[in-house]
Amino acid sequence: MASAKHRRKVTRIQVAQRAGVSPSTVTRALNAHPRIPDRTRQRIRRLAREMGYVPSTLARSYFQNRSFRIGVVIPFESGRAHHPLPYEYFAKTLFGLNEAARGMRYSIGIFADNGLSAAQLARLVQERAADGLVFLANVIGDPRFALLHRERVPFVFVHHYVRNKPYPFVDCDARAGMAEAFEHIIAGGVRSVGFLGGGDRYINSIDRKRFFRQLAEQHGLHVSKVLDGDYSRRSGYLAAAQFLAVKRGPDLVLCANDRMAFGLLEGLRDAGRRVPQEMKVIGFDDLEIAQMAVPPLTTIENPFFEIGRTAAKLLIGAITGQPAGSARLPTRLIVRESA
Repeated sequence: MASAKHRRKVTRIQVAQRAGVSPSTVTRALNAHPRIPDRTRQRIRRLAREMGYVPSTLARSYFQNRSFRIGVVIPFESGRAHHPLPYEYFAKTLFGLNEAARGMRYSIGIFADNGLSAAQLARLVQERAADGLVFLANVIGDPRFALLHRERVPFVFVHHYVRNKPYPFVDCDARAGMAEAFEHIIAGGVRSVGFLGGGDRYINSIDRKRFFRQLAEQHGLHVSKVLDGDYSRRSGYLAAAQFLAVKRGPDLVLCANDRMAFGLLEGLRDAGRRVPQEMKVIGFDDLEIAQMAVPPLTTIENPFFEIGRTAAKLLIGAITGQPAGSARLPTRLIVRESA
């Protein structure tokens, strides 16, 4: 009896003959092509498993003229003292992207964006370095995407969108978690609130400030002070003195991310103020730093992993000819000790 090592490799043609379909139908079924009925797809996959068929990645790419890779474009600004978004954000989002991509037999490639032109981004897809692109955390006013859309380059934004443009995106529904936070603080007796935002470079920062003002007005709360940081821990630390200097200071400060909230806690502690007794603090994201803070930080959970999964599914859908779509995933309040 021949050993497994010397058995002849099962081919796509053999699977097709056993299934009574064409070889191209076998390929489409194994790649979850939307035009293959579920019943046919399941039957072909079962036969392939029983026969021990292992698809060739190189042949698959050659016959379908695709790389079966999605490109993840990560902003990289050399010379910056810190990136406005923490590494944990990228890691969690990438894990989600990778899990969904693997389940659909795609891989991911990382592309550092240190000023790539629209033409360079388009060539990544046109030259088959990737079949589509996921953009993480773009700044407002980036002009490159009109060309990509015009050239029909599949792409999806993560935590970013462009108003009045048909560009697909996946984001969190920040207002839902913030509304839950307001219900929580009102029940705790808060009547005066402050906000520490992330500036005007990112659409999420602008949205969170807008939601804060809307919710404060809706609940009849006094807005003590609104400040802009830059998403860094240091900007949160420096903001503490400014909130404390206000004549009618806030009972609570809502921060646009956890790093600024962590810095704010440090600044309040160094100023001799007790949290939550003298001022309450709520963050946004629910990163690991929130649990390490003193006191542990009440924050709004941002579902990074699920956002990554959803972005991969939407992008691969667009690559395979499905209509491009967008999604907003829910956020929720995580109550700890700071508020």
